[in-house]
Amino acid sequence: MAISPALQRPPALIRVLRDLKKNVLKIGKFDLTVPNPELYLAVLKSAFVKGYEFADYVNRFTEKRIDESAFFMTAGLRGICEDIIALKFIGQFDPAIRKEIINLEIAGAVSKASEAQKNFFEKVRPFQPIVKVPSSAADLQKRKDSYKAIGIQTGLGMIKEKLPPVEQMAANVGLAEVYDFFYRITSETVHFNVRVALRNGWGPLNKIEFGTKKFCKYYAQVNQIYGVYLFTLFCDAFKTDLDLDDKFMKSIKRLSLELSRELRWPEPVTFEEMNMSTPNPILSSVLFIAHMEKHDSAFIKTLRKRAQRAKTKKQDI
Repeated sequence: MAISPALQRPPALIRVLRDLKKNVLKIGKFDLTVPNPELYLAVLKSAFVKGYEFADYVNRFTEKRIDESAFFMTAGLRGICEDIIALKFIGQFDPAIRKEIINLEIAGAVSKASEAQKNFFEKVRPFQPIVKVPSSAADLQKRKDSYKAIGIQTGLGMIKEKLPPVEQMAANVGLAEVYDFFYRITSETVHFNVRVALRNGWGPLNKIEFGTKKFCKYYAQVNQIYGVYLFTLFCDAFKTDLDLDDKFMKSIKRLSLELSRELRWPEPVTFEEMNMSTPNPILSSVLFIAHMEKHDSAFIKTLRKRAQRAKTKKQDI
């Protein structure tokens, strides 16, 4: 069975997410009519809005609404994580280099997608008209030379004929652990993975039924908790670039606080799927309270007050 307590989303977290929507959409606006628009900022704003919309959307799911869609949505977390890493990597350069990289990435993406669709449709649907973007070996070499020049100019040898792999960019910007964690917890739903395929089976050993809905509560929690986590990470990383004011960041800190108050975050490998006994709930609570005593004493005081009120009410009855 998948873990489930976190499906009861904290009302305060839902309220903060809802209240942020108007400001997020306002901050996410971009004017392409200005001379020489900074496309890096446009990409940054797009990723910012996407990160918010994912966190807001998945946290509006009630337990009754959770279904197999949770499994398929999990792949979205990987894209959000890679947005943070790549944009932080590109963002360390001066505006001119940032602009050149964005233009190179656009040209390369269009060229590769155009070639892929040409090959696919020629084989599967040769009658269907498609967009054909001219691209030559000279164009490709020019892009490679431009990347190499950027690598030399910035002193980053990892930039050669293209941007380095996301794993290398993550290490460069201090997000190696974040990348590795989200790669494990999300890529397994995208790539061929024997463990995940078998994890989607549940029931008596002689009558196992497979289906993406079997672990849907687990994936719902992954999306809900880590969707918010990545959004707060995004805001902390780019608050200056996006000009996020103190009021906005106060709300982001509140989201982080609400996440820290979750008793358990979903792990890539769970006790449940390994058919192992979950940690003793009393021990888990003691460890959690000891941790919160150091980092969030106000929360512990609130819990104690609630416990006292419940005790008093019980005595009165």
